Amino acid sequence: MLDTMTAIAAATPWTQTLQRGDVVLFNFPCADDGPVKARPCLVLEVGRVGDHAFAEIAYGTTATGKANKGWEIHINQRAGMAMAGLDQPTRFVGFRRVTVTLDSTLFRIPRGRKSPIIGRLDDAGLERMNAVCARIWANRGMAAERRNERRGVTDQGVPVIWRGGASKLSATSKGAA
Repeated sequence: MLDTMTAIAAATPWTQTLQRGDVVLFNFPCADDGPVKARPCLVLEVGRVGDHAFAEIAYGTTATGKANKGWEIHINQRAGMAMAGLDQPTRFVGFRRVTVTLDSTLFRIPRGRKSPIIGRLDDAGLERMNAVCARIWANRGMAAERRNERRGVTDQGVPVIWRGGASKLSATSKGAA
């Protein structure tokens, strides 16, 4: 008896292969009242919370004006643009980013493709993206620390001790009990 096995390659959904550094088409929220525009966006982070997969993406633009500045990743070399699926120099703005679930209807799949992923950053782009992400994460950490201080929690998670109403002493201070 002859057993013949035929391997059928099932396509892995793009939501399972999406990774940091991918460039996707997404209807990024815009401040103007014009028509919604699918634009290239850079995937800064991919994660899961329970059963929900999400991505943090940065706004992509070809505009060179003063608007939408801050923590930018410029893709302007031909090889880098080709790898990222871009037809003109583009900058991704780390200050303009959103976190979305991967089942969002705002992802746009180009005609003839099965995924909104249009490309990936080259090594130079990935290096710059990592530097920008480090700044974003550092700012998040500082913001969380400030929130905890306002709530009366130290960096070790120990509640701040209040004495006499107005003076705050942390658990690491000499007078703390």
